[in-house]
Amino acid sequence: MPLSEWTRLYSETMQSPMDHDLYARRDFFDLAVLSGESSILDSLEKHIQHEMQDHSTTIALLANDTLIHLPPLTFFAASCSRWMASSAIVSTSAPP
Repeated sequence: MPLSEWTRLYSETMQSPMDHDLYARRDFFDLAVLSGESSILDSLEKHIQHEMQDHSTTIALLANDTLIHLPPLTFFAASCSRWMASSAIVSTSAPP
């Protein structure tokens, strides 16, 4: 997809996030160069920063969606939290 299409995608997403399903497109905001020219990514990041300045509510919506849909911490979350709670009790007890 050419850079012009990417900039259009980001612009329409940030200009009207509710109409363009910001939640489904949030993964597009995690950018990195895997191969090719890094100047393309630099141009896209500048475009995104400019759009974010004009549409600051997008940041709040992204943050809100991210906090509402947190991934599980670990498969062993329950046993880890029990271990951490028992360690905290031991470490906070007064010496004999």
